Amino acid sequence: MIKSILITGGAGFIGSHLAERIFLEFRDSKIILYDKITYAANKQYLANIIKKKNVKFIKGDLLNYKKLESNLKNVDLAINVAAESHVDNSFGNSLIFTKTNTLTI
Repeated sequence: MIKSILITGGAGFIGSHLAERIFLEFRDSKIILYDKITYAANKQYLANIIKKKNVKFIKGDLLNYKKLESNLKNVDLAINVAAESHVDNSFGNSLIFTKTNTLTI
């Protein structure tokens, strides 16, 4: 049984839809939504599940390894859908864009 699921990018378009689906499929599991909340994310996307007792939201950056690692403790399944999605942003700061989109948990 999967007791705890962490979704990075949980407040983004894809992550929020995935979180809702997982919430419906894994009713007895704890769902941790981990997101940096940038231009591509919005906690309003999570309005249907954010206040549920088994859902926890954490504002955090994938590149903050200590914080991410501490939130991965006791997680049975981690799903990474966090991404920088606007190509124009890669021109101004390609290093951060590349790290966010290519480093894995």
